[in-house]
Amino acid sequence: MVLEVTTNGGGTWTDIVTAGGVFVTGGYNAAISTAYSSPIAGRQAWTGTSGGYIDTLVSLPTSMNGQTIQLRWRMASDSSVASTGINIDDVEIIIATSVHRRMKAAEVRHVVGDKIFNAY
Repeated sequence: MVLEVTTNGGGTWTDIVTAGGVFVTGGYNAAISTAYSSPIAGRQAWTGTSGGYIDTLVSLPTSMNGQTIQLRWRMASDSSVASTGINIDDVEIIIATSVHRRMKAAEVRHVVGDKIFNAY
């Protein structure tokens, strides 16, 4: 599965990393095999069995500031394994403005949440 973004209402979709985004935590874990007819073959993606939910934080590129964007999680199957699919839960969009001072630990924890804060 990959995360894609569009800035033109779905006319074209671009991988979040190709678009300039950066995974802060929980990013892609492998490249999709080219041997089994996957429509996203060769791309970095979340693949395999995670064993549970993965906390992921993505920093969007500054080039998207002020633009209307859409995100999609694109799941692609192939001819190698049958499985039950994917689940996505608790998607949050955090809008950060310019900060002219260093944030205190409690402020950072409030913005990113306990799980991500405690991971660092």
